[in-house]
Amino acid sequence: MLRLWRAIAGGKLVIKGKFITINGLPLIFEQLEKKGIQPDNDCAEKLLETLKIYHAINAGDENEYREALVAAYGKYRQKRVK
Repeated sequence: MLRLWRAIAGGKLVIKGKFITINGLPLIFEQLEKKGIQPDNDCAEKLLETLKIYHAINAGDENEYREALVAAYGKYRQKRVK
């Protein structure tokens, strides 16, 4: 299956080949981390729902956003552990 997303540091994602800047994404990750939410598939829906408060997402792109958000949150948490 072709991956249609990519996580980039600093609140940016690539969704279907387009760079998407998500203002405040590190702050969203920080809040989830404080709540003890782990970067796994169980957090995907929480990430998406939180992001949708601040950023319009087409229904057809939700799966790509979920995958990219979980990956980006995982990278964020890895950097915080180091």
